[in-house]
Amino acid sequence: MKVEMEKETTIHTDPTTPHRACEPLIYEIGAPTRRGFALPPLDVPAKPMESWIPASHLRTVAAPLPEVSERELVQHFMRLAHLNFSVETNFYPLGSCTM
Repeated sequence: MKVEMEKETTIHTDPTTPHRACEPLIYEIGAPTRRGFALPPLDVPAKPMESWIPASHLRTVAAPLPEVSERELVQHFMRLAHLNFSVETNFYPLGSCTM
């Protein structure tokens, strides 16, 4: 079963845990060319990365980072946070009744 949250985000429900949603991976939410930020142009002379870090420690290919907007990223982690049990949102017995 799928539940539409927004236009581009779908949350899958887990049939083994009723009324509990499984958040999709951040890579499943993203789409090519989406960016969370853009760095401003350099205001100092550029130096090659090898002058700072040895070439043997540098990546040869780009890191496989998710392509999501800042808003999507924040919403993703907020939904993950709401899946956690917390004292603010649920009853949490401290065990004093058993004494």
